Amino acid sequence: MGNAIEADTAKLAGLQIDLLQKIRQGNVSFSQLEQFLTLSATGRVRLDKFIEQGCPLIDEKGKHLVSPLGDKAHLAQLVLEDAYISPEEIDEFLKRKYTKARLQHLRDTMPDERLLRSLRASNYILLPGPTSDCTLEQLCHGFPYAFTKEASDFVLAENSSFARSEIVVSAEWLMMPGPQPRFRSDRMLDQVRAYKPARLPNAAEVVYTLVMYHKLRGVRLLERNSMETSSKYNLNAVSVGNFSDSGLKIFKHVGSGIMHDDFDD
Repeated sequence: MGNAIEADTAKLAGLQIDLLQKIRQGNVSFSQLEQFLTLSATGRVRLDKFIEQGCPLIDEKGKHLVSPLGDKAHLAQLVLEDAYISPEEIDEFLKRKYTKARLQHLRDTMPDERLLRSLRASNYILLPGPTSDCTLEQLCHGFPYAFTKEASDFVLAENSSFARSEIVVSAEWLMMPGPQPRFRSDRMLDQVRAYKPARLPNAAEVVYTLVMYHKLRGVRLLERNSMETSSKYNLNAVSVGNFSDSGLKIFKHVGSGIMHDDFDD
């Protein structure tokens, strides 16, 4: 009997250490712990059954939501909420389907939980690239409302090899700063390392993200500022932003970094 109690005590100590680590990492909050500890006996039984079912995602009507990306997509929705745009939403909006191979690629490359939490803490959104490769020129043809006249004239110019060479690759995850801070406290910032992108997105990727987020979430990103991209125009850096009712602007940096939306050489 004594050995059994000692074994249980050792197991409890291990669980306490694991719990403290998860709290420090931001994977478990005090409110979540408090909710669990105050569950009734019936509530604990229901939670056990829910866990046995694999913790399915359920909509407001009680219907189980099934994603082609499986549990990884459910986790992204739970962590990022509206900052996550799913392949199904892109499917429905573009009226085109991802191939099975591309869905599998999205599933294989979905960010893990730690990166998802870093994205949330850093106010980033996550969305998949389009169902097929798309150029900046094609985006302008497909969503003309999203471009100011100056930007549209530049993109659709007959000699605009720039617009045809800027591509959003299909079924690759895109990450970009979101519309408003999600920082809840300084402590959370200490718990989760802020996300630092490995590379800047190109101009087409930024435009695609702005258009998709506006159409699917009803929010304009980069309304009062612009974002530098990895794209170059005649060796000048290119930025995209100032997304207003008139559309978005495309800027080039010249000289000491002054930005112009006039692309005449």
